[in-house]
Amino acid sequence: MDTYRVAQVAVPSGPFSLVEREVPRPGPGHVRLAVEACGICHSDDFFVSGGMPGVRFPLVPGHEVAGRSEELGEGNGGSDWGRRARGVLTTALTDRPEGACRTRESGFRGVA
Repeated sequence: MDTYRVAQVAVPSGPFSLVEREVPRPGPGHVRLAVEACGICHSDDFFVSGGMPGVRFPLVPGHEVAGRSEELGEGNGGSDWGRRARGVLTTALTDRPEGACRTRESGFRGVA
């Protein structure tokens, strides 16, 4: 399986470390983005410090992303492959099982 590198924080207020992870497959109705740019904002500092209840660790800060659709989950059709998208990810930050992604100019229902 393919891998990618992330800078993650393993515990609240912990140090950053570089780790390799397996590239996930998108679930039905989702899409995986090849991230081309990622923004870090003040809320990421809040998440890293453990100031937000329900944040899961290890945590990879940077939930404002832009990129291209790299793999479509079942039910997305083929017309969105390679399309540029940007959004604010919440699936990786909280314990909410349904996750969410507010996308702009993309039409995608979620990001895996």
